[in-house]
Amino acid sequence: SDDRIMSLLVSKDLDYGTPNAINENLNTVTQTKHLKDIQYREGGYGYVGINPKFVPELEVRQAIMKAMNTNLIMQNYYKGLAEPINRPMTKESWAYPNAAEDYQPTKYTTNDQEIIDLVEKAGYRKGSDGIYAKNGKKLKITFTIAGSSSDHPALQMFNMARDRLNTIGFDISVSNSSTALRDMTRGNLAVWAAAWSSAIDPDPYQVYHKDSKATSVNNWNYPEILKPSNTQFSRERGIIEQLSLKIDEGRSYLEQEDRIPVYAECLDLIMQLAVELPTYQRRQLCVYNLEVLDASTINQSASAYDGPISDIWKLNYVK
Repeated sequence: SDDRIMSLLVSKDLDYGTPNAINENLNTVTQTKHLKDIQYREGGYGYVGINPKFVPELEVRQAIMKAMNTNLIMQNYYKGLAEPINRPMTKESWAYPNAAEDYQPTKYTTNDQEIIDLVEKAGYRKGSDGIYAKNGKKLKITFTIAGSSSDHPALQMFNMARDRLNTIGFDISVSNSSTALRDMTRGNLAVWAAAWSSAIDPDPYQVYHKDSKATSVNNWNYPEILKPSNTQFSRERGIIEQLSLKIDEGRSYLEQEDRIPVYAECLDLIMQLAVELPTYQRRQLCVYNLEVLDASTINQSASAYDGPISDIWKLNYVK
């Protein structure tokens, strides 16, 4: 398990492992003579998801995202071993728009009035208990951390967002769930923190195309949004139609230089939906025993798509 990898590397019971990329583990490597590390960007990225099934108003989803201070993850959890990410695609991909800046409609703000204005624009008003409500339904939402461990990069961010939103007029709670990944693909989570793994091909068809049959579209409530009779989601349906056309266009090109600007437009449209907030791009930490494995046979310039021992047939022992 992840929490034992580092100690087993130190005790020489493991020759190679991928412990969590945190400073504590990196310091242990530095202080242990027989260990060496290799770092590179992870193929996936961290994100916060919001399901319109539970938060149907686009403005309220934007308001929740504006309360999420993603810098807390970089500063307090990864401490230099992760970087900000502004679009829902790994920075390791050739298609990531490197010039992409923070998306303003969902950018973190310290101004409570910006959040209040969005909530009230969506039609919510405070009741006698100080909680915002609309048509008798209160803004009561659970933020879910995927997994049973409290050691999660997004936990502090969630807790601080909860405390702040509750002073504004939300009713937010934060909880852990060992079944979160299963629940979100069934469309049963409101707001959650997790991470995507990413394939080499950046095509977003599976996760975001209107015709995708993958369970991931349940995360975003596509089955309901795409019903023409559902006027509640007319804006979201229009964005998804545009997004699907762009995804199809990207698939029609063979060359990367033709696909890059199209995928940049796709990512902007995904941000418009306000269902996925990219939070961090972390680094992968690989550690090996110098006394056992020949460093010259390990890929020292590793990446998410060409790992340290991807060419495992070249790996050799120290002679």
